[in-house]
Parts: sequence; C-alpha cells; structure tokens
Amino acid sequence: MRGFGSSRAELFAELDKPKLTPLPDQPYAFARWKRCRLAPDYHVEVDGHWYSAPYRLIGELVDARIDDRTVEIFHKGQRIASHAARPTDADTPPSPTTCPAPIAATANGPPPR
Repeated sequence: MRGFGSSRAELFAELDKPKLTPLPDQPYAFARWKRCRLAPDYHVEVDGHWYSAPYRLIGELVDARIDDRTVEIFHKGQRIASHAARPTDADTPPSPTTCPAPIAATANGPPPR
C-alpha cells in the first residue's frame, strides 16, 4: 500500500497474524429468547412443550433461552432451570427439585392439562 510503504500481505503478517487465536472447539450455537410468565402449575410453554421451574416463582416473568439441545429458564438474569429440549410431544413428569413437596411425592406429578 502506497501510504504505508508495505504490501497488505506484509502488514497482515506483521500486525494481525501474531494476534490471531485458534477457533473455539465448539461451533457457535444459535439461541433464541422468549419472555414467559410462570403458570400456576409452575410451568412455561415453549414451542408447544411445557418446562418446569421453581414453584416459588409462580406468576413471575421469566426468560427462556432455547437452542437445539436445551431450554434454559432465567429469572432476573439468573438461571433457575435447565431442561433437555423435547423434540416430540412426550409428556414427562416435573422435576422433583422444582415442584412443591406434595406434588413431588405423587408418582405421576401434577394432573394433566
């Protein structure tokens, strides 16, 4: 380049190449976000599936982060639940760590919707 007295290749080798780092091991995972309100049955609906969160947050606004493999639920920026994304309509019982003790004690979880 005329103003610098060097070619672009020489400037790249001198300035940029020493600062390059290797690519990450994992490829970038695209995720989307959805704002939800935690229902009275302590679940949020994401893409037609229901995911549980701690029951003490019933009625609160939460954010769901959805990617290919997981659904993470956040409240005020803090992750409160993480679930494997469900590719089918399989209805599974709630996690005993998120539901109240009387419901956790039942074999089938809360009544069907």
